[in-house]
Amino acid sequence: SKSDLVIAGGGTLTVTGNANNGITGKDTLKIEDTAVSVTAANHGINGKDCLVLKQTDVTVTSGGDALRATNDSDTALGCVLIGASTLTLTAGEDGIQAETTLTLFDTACTVTSGGGSSAALADGVSAKGIKAGTDITVRSGSCTLDCADDAVHANGNVTISGGTFTVTTGDDGVHADNAVTITDGTLGIRECYEGIEGQTINISGGTIDITASDDGLNAAGGADQSGFGGRGPDSFGGNSDCCITISGGTIRIDASGDGIDSNGDLTVSGGEIYVSGPTSDGNSALDYDGSATVTGGTVIAAGYSGMAQNFGTDSTQGSILLTSRSTSTETIRVTDASGSVLAEFTPAKAYSCVIVSTPALKQGGTYTVTMGGESTDVTLDSLIYGSGGMGGGMNMNMMKQVQKMQQDMQKMQAELEAKEYEAQAGGGVVTAKVSGKRELLALTIDPEAVDPDDVEMLQDMIVAAVNEAIRAAESDAAANMQQITGGLGLPF
Repeated sequence: SKSDLVIAGGGTLTVTGNANNGITGKDTLKIEDTAVSVTAANHGINGKDCLVLKQTDVTVTSGGDALRATNDSDTALGCVLIGASTLTLTAGEDGIQAETTLTLFDTACTVTSGGGSSAALADGVSAKGIKAGTDITVRSGSCTLDCADDAVHANGNVTISGGTFTVTTGDDGVHADNAVTITDGTLGIRECYEGIEGQTINISGGTIDITASDDGLNAAGGADQSGFGGRGPDSFGGNSDCCITISGGTIRIDASGDGIDSNGDLTVSGGEIYVSGPTSDGNSALDYDGSATVTGGTVIAAGYSGMAQNFGTDSTQGSILLTSRSTSTETIRVTDASGSVLAEFTPAKAYSCVIVSTPALKQGGTYTVTMGGESTDVTLDSLIYGSGGMGGGMNMNMMKQVQKMQQDMQKMQAELEAKEYEAQAGGGVVTAKVSGKRELLALTIDPEAVDPDDVEMLQDMIVAAVNEAIRAAESDAAANMQQITGGLGLPF
């Protein structure tokens, strides 16, 4: 339709777009009280100015985006509003894509994007589950998201005030360039690169479970670049505007990187936080560049000791950091002088260091911390016991950046080695293809250009083509290396 399009009134509509899109409205597209099934070679359902779904059952299988609104010339348009509906979306690219705002409520949504969390994602392809150019708001309902790219992604803010999420993703579980705010709801992020990422993260309620191959919570500033090949580390950096604030809810994190990582401040005033942190000294259960303050709530964070950090002296609640001589997976338990259990937690993997804070820890009190089969009596002469730290002459912020850089370099190296680079010589007479490892994979010579009386020229063209392909591989590697190391100012 070249103007507003409304599909309503009950019944079932089945659309097959063998060449392009399934349903397209040039203005507002509204679907209400109707069952719609779309199969499309490109995009499934496209409402340019606005896409509204209400009390509808929609199934889309598409090569491009499943649902989208695309008007980028007016900030009041390009929005998606979905309520009281059931969605089953299988998309080659984004599941739901709004140029501006995206709002979901009372909707059961199942999205598979880009082939799912285990699929390889081609360069430049966006295959996010729920994506908005400005803000995403989820008030209620349920979302099952299996995505090659970020599951929930906003270039502005993400606000979740209810609903249930079940997420597996090849990249971030929830990402916002600006603020992530969670006041209620249940988030089960079972597989991801980073769990929840934004310049600021504010959690005041809900139940959050995260299993991450990198950081569980990450507050960082900058625009999301989605890493190499569309996934992986984002080009974020630390600044004073970054912060993580937790005042309520229950948060459980199993992270291979930092459990909670703020490139600014970390503030905890309530809730329950349990962290199974990294099993290497290059990351820590709690990681912050600014200040860390605890004034309430329960925190038990376990990890390795190499970069361990405790809460700071501005805290008004007691916090204990202890390190064990060996690693263990045994239960961490804190008891008072009478033997009453104040807090306990069994980490999901081995640890050698633990940070414990709970309202029952008072200055002047004596407590017993059991970890790794050992019991240690701690008297809180001040509210903060144990400061962690790290050896050597390098400051902590620089060390964290170096450790992060090393991880990013390993990922980059693997992806570069899988690439192929091609170059020609003699106007296409000779074509050479090399791998990212600088290994010659193929050499093609135009038979018509072979002159038995001038073998030397052919040899020169072969050398030129191979060298040019190798230079292309080296140039790509150098550009990616600069992207990783540029923030440190290192000379390579």
